[in-house]
Amino acid sequence: MAFDFKLLSDDAIVDEQEAELNKVLDVYEDRLAQSKFLGGDCFTLADLHHLPTLDYLMASPVKSIFDSHPRVDY
Repeated sequence: MAFDFKLLSDDAIVDEQEAELNKVLDVYEDRLAQSKFLGGDCFTLADLHHLPTLDYLMASPVKSIFDSHPRVDY
């Protein structure tokens, strides 16, 4: 994982990408307000497809962005 290596990052790009992630999580939040899972009321490949990315993000410094999206639960 890149954040474990203490690599230099461009703060402007990081902020921009966090804003994009927040927009995506807003869409997920809205969708999950209507159904139990992303693909409907049953767990599907749509939900499964997002697990590796969520796992990565939840172990990164960006984890706190999920606090404002309670329905997007890992």
